[in-house]
Amino acid sequence: MDVLVRQALKQMLVKIADMQQWESNVIGTFKKSLRHYDSDSVYTEAVNFFDQAATDELLSAITELEEFDINTSYRFKSEQSFQFKWNKESNTGRPLKKVANDLVGIRLIINVEKLPMEKLIQIMKELEDKVQIINFYENPKSEDDGYRGVHFYLQKTTKTFPVEIQVWDYKAALLNFYAHEVIYKNIEAGINERQYALAVQQALAAFPQKPENIDLSFVDYVFEVLYKHMKGEEDDE
Repeated sequence: MDVLVRQALKQMLVKIADMQQWESNVIGTFKKSLRHYDSDSVYTEAVNFFDQAATDELLSAITELEEFDINTSYRFKSEQSFQFKWNKESNTGRPLKKVANDLVGIRLIINVEKLPMEKLIQIMKELEDKVQIINFYENPKSEDDGYRGVHFYLQKTTKTFPVEIQVWDYKAALLNFYAHEVIYKNIEAGINERQYALAVQQALAAFPQKPENIDLSFVDYVFEVLYKHMKGEEDDE
């Protein structure tokens, strides 16, 4: 299975590299701080990037991973979410490539019993030596809100938009969906919300391992039911 997963991940990375051959003549380099750019122009250029460079071949390469019990999704960040992030980071001095790094996002949710997170990280490093990796399992946020996941960032040149690949396990997915849909819905995260989300994460982490004679753990069962429900809602839209 490792060989087949590696081949599927490699194919996805090849298609992302093809996508990132597109370069912006409007933005130029992504290295400068936000004060050198206009947020509306950046988002318009990101839409052009997505419309022109995103291909059916890339989407196909992503969905092929589902053959290996990897749940996949692919999205383009909304203008409202991007503007919120821009305003939050506008006076921090951060470069554009750090603020526009998740406009195009791929999400993989893995069954760690079949594909351990450490194995996936190792494969990604071997396939793409210039990938930037942020591991929130090993290094949570400074103000820990329970978020866990591994983020991979790919940017072939300084004149193209980065692509983010988020990887979650089932426990992280349950909390992250819940936090997005319930805890932080229509509110900005405060200390009470962060502490509650962290407590939920700690409770999930403490769930007991299932006995060998039981096919499905409680967490896996809840995730599968929830994910099927969410996919059903997407299919109905």
